Amino acid sequence: VDGSEAVWWNPAGLARQEKRELAVHHSEPFLETQANAIGLVVPSNLLGVIAVSANLLDFGTEEQTDADGNVIGSITIRSYVFVGSYATAIGDRLNLGVNYKLLQFSVACSSRCPGDGG
Repeated sequence: VDGSEAVWWNPAGLARQEKRELAVHHSEPFLETQANAIGLVVPSNLLGVIAVSANLLDFGTEEQTDADGNVIGSITIRSYVFVGSYATAIGDRLNLGVNYKLLQFSVACSSRCPGDGG
Protein backbone atom coordinates (compact mmCIF):
# COMPACT_ATOMS: atom_id res chain seq x y z
CA VAL A 1 0.00 0.00 0.00
CA ASP A 2 1.38 3.39 -0.92
CA GLY A 3 0.15 6.98 -0.94
CA SER A 4 -2.02 8.35 1.83
CA GLU A 5 -3.54 4.89 2.52
CA ALA A 6 -0.13 3.73 3.80
CA VAL A 7 -0.64 5.84 6.93
CA TRP A 8 -3.32 3.40 8.10
CA TRP A 9 -1.64 0.13 7.04
CA ASN A 10 2.15 0.52 6.87
CA PRO A 11 3.80 3.95 7.08
CA ALA A 12 6.92 2.63 5.30
CA GLY A 13 4.76 2.68 2.16
CA LEU A 14 5.13 6.48 2.19
CA ALA A 15 8.93 6.35 1.87
CA ARG A 16 9.12 6.60 -1.93
CA GLN A 17 6.23 9.04 -2.43
CA GLU A 18 7.39 11.71 -4.88
CA LYS A 19 4.34 14.00 -5.10
CA ARG A 20 2.28 15.85 -2.54
CA GLU A 21 -1.10 14.29 -1.91
CA LEU A 22 -4.28 15.51 -0.30
CA ALA A 23 -6.80 12.70 0.08
CA VAL A 24 -10.36 12.52 1.36
CA HIS A 25 -11.83 9.08 2.03
CA HIS A 26 -15.41 8.08 2.82
CA SER A 27 -16.82 4.63 3.50
CA GLU A 28 -19.80 3.00 5.15
CA PRO A 29 -18.23 -0.16 6.60
CA PHE A 30 -21.21 -1.23 8.75
CA LEU A 31 -24.94 -0.59 8.85
CA GLU A 32 -25.59 3.01 10.00
CA THR A 33 -21.80 3.61 10.34
CA GLN A 34 -19.72 6.14 8.41
CA ALA A 35 -15.96 6.54 8.22
CA ASN A 36 -14.45 9.81 6.98
CA ALA A 37 -10.74 10.52 6.73
CA ILE A 38 -8.50 13.25 5.41
CA GLY A 39 -4.77 13.00 4.84
CA LEU A 40 -1.92 15.19 3.65
CA VAL A 41 1.37 13.69 2.42
CA VAL A 42 4.38 15.96 1.85
CA PRO A 43 7.60 14.46 0.43
CA SER A 44 10.97 16.21 0.70
CA ASN A 45 14.29 15.32 -0.91
CA LEU A 46 16.09 16.25 2.33
CA LEU A 47 13.74 15.12 5.08
CA GLY A 48 11.91 12.07 3.72
CA VAL A 49 8.10 12.03 3.72
CA ILE A 50 5.85 13.58 6.36
CA ALA A 51 2.10 12.93 6.55
CA VAL A 52 -0.76 13.96 8.81
CA SER A 53 -4.17 12.30 8.81
CA ALA A 54 -7.42 12.28 10.73
CA ASN A 55 -10.20 9.69 10.75
CA LEU A 56 -13.71 9.89 12.21
CA LEU A 57 -15.65 6.65 12.61
CA ASP A 58 -19.25 7.59 13.41
CA PHE A 59 -21.43 4.74 14.72
CA GLY A 60 -24.51 6.96 14.59
CA THR A 61 -27.06 8.17 17.10
CA GLU A 62 -29.65 5.99 18.82
CA GLU A 63 -32.66 7.04 20.86
CA GLN A 64 -32.66 6.26 24.57
CA THR A 65 -35.97 5.14 26.04
CA ASP A 66 -37.27 4.55 29.53
CA ALA A 67 -38.95 1.31 30.71
CA ASP A 68 -42.25 2.49 29.19
CA GLY A 69 -40.71 3.13 25.75
CA ASN A 70 -40.75 6.92 26.05
CA VAL A 71 -37.83 8.68 24.36
CA ILE A 72 -35.70 10.33 27.05
CA GLY A 73 -32.64 11.26 25.01
CA SER A 74 -30.07 9.94 22.60
CA ILE A 75 -26.62 8.38 22.60
CA THR A 76 -23.91 9.04 19.97
CA ILE A 77 -20.79 6.90 19.64
CA ARG A 78 -17.71 8.03 17.69
CA SER A 79 -14.06 7.14 17.35
CA TYR A 80 -11.44 9.76 16.39
CA VAL A 81 -7.90 8.94 15.24
CA PHE A 82 -5.20 11.55 14.53
CA VAL A 83 -1.93 10.35 12.96
CA GLY A 84 1.46 11.90 12.31
CA SER A 85 3.74 9.82 10.04
CA TYR A 86 7.34 9.93 8.92
CA ALA A 87 8.98 7.69 6.33
CA THR A 88 12.28 7.53 4.49
CA ALA A 89 13.99 5.27 1.96
CA ILE A 90 17.44 3.84 2.64
CA GLY A 91 19.12 2.63 -0.53
CA ASP A 92 17.12 0.87 -3.24
CA ARG A 93 15.39 -1.73 -1.09
CA LEU A 94 14.79 -0.53 2.47
CA ASN A 95 11.82 1.64 3.48
CA LEU A 96 11.35 2.81 7.06
CA GLY A 97 8.23 4.40 8.49
CA VAL A 98 6.76 5.30 11.85
CA ASN A 99 3.36 6.55 13.05
CA TYR A 100 2.30 8.46 16.14
CA LYS A 101 -1.42 7.98 16.77
CA LEU A 102 -3.85 9.63 19.14
CA LEU A 103 -7.15 7.79 19.61
CA GLN A 104 -10.29 9.02 21.31
CA PHE A 105 -13.44 6.98 21.77
CA SER A 106 -16.46 9.16 22.54
CA VAL A 107 -19.86 8.26 23.98
CA ALA A 108 -22.09 11.33 24.18
CA CYS A 109 -25.54 11.24 25.77
CA SER A 110 -28.22 13.93 25.55
CA SER A 111 -29.56 12.67 28.88
CA ARG A 112 -27.97 10.38 31.49
CA CYS A 113 -25.65 7.78 29.93
CA PRO A 114 -26.33 4.13 30.80
CA GLY A 115 -24.19 3.04 33.73
CA ASP A 116 -23.84 6.57 35.18
CA GLY A 117 -25.72 5.48 38.30
CA GLY A 118 -28.29 7.61 40.06
